[in-house]
Amino acid sequence: MAEHEAIAGGIQRGDPGRAQHAVQTNWRNAAERLERVIDRAGERGSW
Repeated sequence: MAEHEAIAGGIQRGDPGRAQHAVQTNWRNAAERLERVIDRAGERGSW
């Protein structure tokens, strides 16, 4: 939630650099969270 608040804060302040940095941080952290889930549960199914 804090990551989304940082994104919204950058947008509300009219600071695109801050918003972009917050989005990149959110995506990086989301990828790391997904990696941990896949490591624990394994890959299942097909895309």
